[in-house]
Order: sequence, then C-alpha cells, then structure tokens
Amino acid sequence: MKKIGIITTSCVKNGTYGCNYGAALQGYALVKVLRDMGYDAHDINYTSDNEYRPQQYTFVKRTLLRAGLLFNFSLVKQKIAEFRIRDCLTKNRLQFQQFIVENDLTYLNGRFFDIRQLSLETSDFYAVITGSDVVWNPVLHKNINDSGYFLDFANTGVKRIAYAPSFGVTVLPEESRKTLKSYLEKFDALSIREKSG
Repeated sequence: MKKIGIITTSCVKNGTYGCNYGAALQGYALVKVLRDMGYDAHDINYTSDNEYRPQQYTFVKRTLLRAGLLFNFSLVKQKIAEFRIRDCLTKNRLQFQQFIVENDLTYLNGRFFDIRQLSLETSDFYAVITGSDVVWNPVLHKNINDSGYFLDFANTGVKRIAYAPSFGVTVLPEESRKTLKSYLEKFDALSIREKSG
C-alpha cells in the first residue's frame, strides 16, 4: 500500500489539532478520503524551527515578554476565563487525543519530526501533501516561507501536492516573496484556498 504523509498546522500542540474542531475535521476528512482510495495516509506532526517558542528565549527575556502581556487587558481577561473552565479544557484536550488515537490519524503514533528527519522518514513515500489550513501564512513563521510546509524535504520521485493551503494574508512580506516562486515550481499538483492566494 502506497504511503502518503500530510503536513498541516492542525498537528500542533502534541498532535491534538490544537483542540480546534475545524482543524480536526479537515485533517480527519483528508486522511479518510485517501484511505478510502487505497492509500496508507497519516498526518505527520511537523515541528518547525520558525514557529514561536517561548523556551528559545532566556529566562530574563521570557519574564519581560510575559510581564508585557499583563498590559494586554483582553489577553488577561481571556486567561482568567480559561482558568475558570480549566477542567473543561482538560477534558476537551483528552477527547481530541482519544479521537486521534481511535482513528490512527498521526504517523508513528504522533511522533514529532523536524525538517532534517523528514527527508529520511518520507523517502519511501508515494506522496506528501501540505494543507489544508493556513500552512503558508508567513506571519506565523517569522515573515518567511517555512520550507517544511512547502515540502522542501521531499526526495526526488516523491510527489508534492498542495491541497487547499491558505496564506492567511492578502499581502505577503518581502522576505516571503523572494523564495515563493522557487518553492511553488517543485509541486506536482497545486491548489489554493482563496482567490487572493
């Protein structure tokens, strides 16, 4: 059975689709359709070097950033509301995890891979797919195009498919524009979610 790997932003936060129903449904739907077509399909948990991670900063910088958030009153209000319903949020997260396990959605039981590992891991795959979601939003990746979401790790012979990805913005940062053409030229099949994209 030919293997297909799917990279989507729905795989963040320990493979729980970010506890987002829309992300979970689009992820599940694509895996299910591909399996119904006879492929061995799974979402791949991709961890990007270009995504915001508080642990990449020193203790002092993290403390200053968090202190600055105290002046963002809407964020403080949101965190207080989340604290009040933390038991429900925990239950919700566990239900998402159960959904993923029961449907065998993630590759190798939800193990996370960085771009260096993916080149080796997917060498015997028939195809890799990026999307559907805001996988090409440069704002989420330090205003650049994240090569993992553009499937730059795929070896020669592995089909690269863009399935309804979204840029999530109507104007691309200059840094993103510089590499976009070279990434897109490597795709075997290309679609996009919005007309603006």
